[in-house]
Amino acid sequence: MQLLDGMKPANSAAVRVDIPVGSRWRYAGGGYSIVQLAVQDVTKKTFADAARELVLEPLGMLHSTFAQPIPAALRSSAATGYGPSGDPIAGRFHTHPGQAAAGLWTTPEDLTRFAIALQQIAVGNSRQTIMSRDLAAQMMRPVLDEYGLGFGVTGTGRETQFGHGGSNVGFRCQLTAFKDEASGVAIMTNSDRGGAILQEVVRAVARDYGWAGIAPLERTLGTADPATYKDFAGRYEI
Repeated sequence: MQLLDGMKPANSAAVRVDIPVGSRWRYAGGGYSIVQLAVQDVTKKTFADAARELVLEPLGMLHSTFAQPIPAALRSSAATGYGPSGDPIAGRFHTHPGQAAAGLWTTPEDLTRFAIALQQIAVGNSRQTIMSRDLAAQMMRPVLDEYGLGFGVTGTGRETQFGHGGSNVGFRCQLTAFKDEASGVAIMTNSDRGGAILQEVVRAVARDYGWAGIAPLERTLGTADPATYKDFAGRYEI
C-alpha cells in the first residue's frame, strides 16, 4: 500500500487513475502494482507464491521467482548489476517491492519457456492450462500503439513479433519472439549500458536463422571534408 500511495520508502508517485481506462496507451509499472494487489486479494497468497504456483512451476520455469529479496537458494546464481560507470551496484542488485512490475528474477532459458508456451497455447497445440487459447492470442495482438496485453507487438503476417524489454537498475534485457513461428531469442545483460547491444544481438541471431522482418543495419561509409571539422567544435551533452 505504501508503494501505491507513494509513501516513503517508496520512491515513486502515488498510483492513481487519471485518464479514462482504455482511452490511450501509456506505459505504467504502477498498473502492474495494482494487478499485484488484485492477485494477492483473489488468491489470498503472496504474489510470489501465486505466480510460482499458477505460472512458473507449470511451465518448468524452475530458476525463476518474483520473491523479493531473492531467496537464498538462488542468490548465488544471481548476476551482479553494474551501473553506467562500470561500477557494481551497491549490494549487487536492488530489491523491488513492485514485484509484478519489476521483481522477476529469471534466466534466458526460463523466459523462452514462457514464450514457447504462449506460442503453443495460442495455436491450440498445448495442454497447458495457465491461460485460455483466446487470452494467449490477445497477448500477441496489438491493442493500442503496438502493445497487446503486456507485450509489445509489431509487424504483420509472418513478421509479427511479440516481446518486451527489461530495464532495472544494473540490468538491460530483451525478449523477442514470433507469433506464428516457433522462433525467438532472450538476451540478458547485467549492466546499465547493456541496452546498446541488445538489438544488435537480436539482428545477428535473425540473420543467422533467416527470420523475416529483422535484419542487421547496413551502413555505408561516408566521406567528409576535413576543412569542415572546425564547424563541429564545441561542447556536447546527452
